[in-house]
Parts: sequence; structure tokens; C-alpha cells
Amino acid sequence: MILQHDHPFPHLDLLMQDGDVLKAWRLLDDFRCNAWLAAEALPDHRLKFLDYEGPISGDRGTVSRLADGTFEPIAHESSTEQAFVLLDCRLATRAVYRAAAAAAAAWRFS
Repeated sequence: MILQHDHPFPHLDLLMQDGDVLKAWRLLDDFRCNAWLAAEALPDHRLKFLDYEGPISGDRGTVSRLADGTFEPIAHESSTEQAFVLLDCRLATRAVYRAAAAAAAAWRFS
């Protein structure tokens, strides 16, 4: 799921269910396909954000859903990349996550 979030600055949050939590990343670049988007890992989120839109407690802004769907892992691209097929997502059909030790992680959608 991709949420528009307006705090602490306008950005997109990418949420992916992993068991009973949502793994979360703040996308630091404007969304575009076929380009690596810098991402900052965030703490795990509660599952309630799968279907929540509106204000977030503690003056942390407002979220609204931009896209949702299901991530299904597919073959590793390399030791630092994991690919996913996106089902029912209107923005893209494939995503690749690239972990980076020294720099920001990144996502690529196509």
C-alpha cells in the first residue's frame, strides 16, 4: 500500500504486511516508474493502517491511500535486492527493494 502523508513534509509511505505488522518506508523522491526512489526505513506500523485514512494522533499529519494491492516475493535480483510482483496495484506491477548499508535504501516500481 502507498499512502500520501503530509507530515513532517509531503511524501509517500510504502507499507507492506509482514505477519502481524506493516513494514514501512518513507519514499523520499516523487513517485515515478522505472527509476530508483530513495527510501527511509520507518518503524513497523500497526495493521490498522491497511484500511485507515485520516488524521494521525500526536499532530503527525494526515494520510490518504494512493494505491493498494498485494506484494508477492519473486526471485532475488542479487544479494541486496528483492523483487516483488504487485497484484491489484494501479500504479505498478513489479517492485524491487534495494538495501544499502551506507546510503538510503531504494525502491523501483515498473
